[in-house]
Amino acid sequence: MDCVTDLFSGIDGVRNMGKIVTYLISFMLFMALVSCETFPASTASSQKTAPSQEAPEPQVTSESKVTPDSAAPSALRTIFIYDEAMTEEETGGFISWSCQDYIDGGPTLVEVGFFGDPTLEGVGFILYDGGDSGELTVYGRTGLDRRWDWGPDGIYSFIIEPDGTGLYYDFSTVKAGKSKGADDIYQCYQR
Repeated sequence: MDCVTDLFSGIDGVRNMGKIVTYLISFMLFMALVSCETFPASTASSQKTAPSQEAPEPQVTSESKVTPDSAAPSALRTIFIYDEAMTEEETGGFISWSCQDYIDGGPTLVEVGFFGDPTLEGVGFILYDGGDSGELTVYGRTGLDRRWDWGPDGIYSFIIEPDGTGLYYDFSTVKAGKSKGADDIYQCYQR
């Protein structure tokens, strides 16, 4: 019990408690979404349609640009958060930004976003390496900037400025009360 008292004592304890509560709420929302058996999407996805109502398979030619599933904007997407599948249909859609190297451009390195379902307000996600798997984050707006925090005690942050500049911060080595510049800079585009 003394460990719990020490954790929540003083100003740092109040900050830690706020972070812990925020992460617990995010985790509980995620678990409720994943485990909800009566969610409309789960019944819709289990219904069969007549063959004449099915969408035709997309044609792929040698001239087609092949992109990872998480970067294909035309189809309903599925992402994997902590190895659990989440679809756009289940979450009210994904509002996301694909981010590339600021100088060289190139492929998507990071994708950040949040869910369209109002019951998931404040919950976001980050996908790594241009793929479709990643982690939940705490999402919010600070002025005109959009911000995602994740990791133990929110030690990682990703901020997108209004001009599309993405800034990644790793606060794991920063001493209390000190500030630092961005660890990486990206150019981000809303999908």
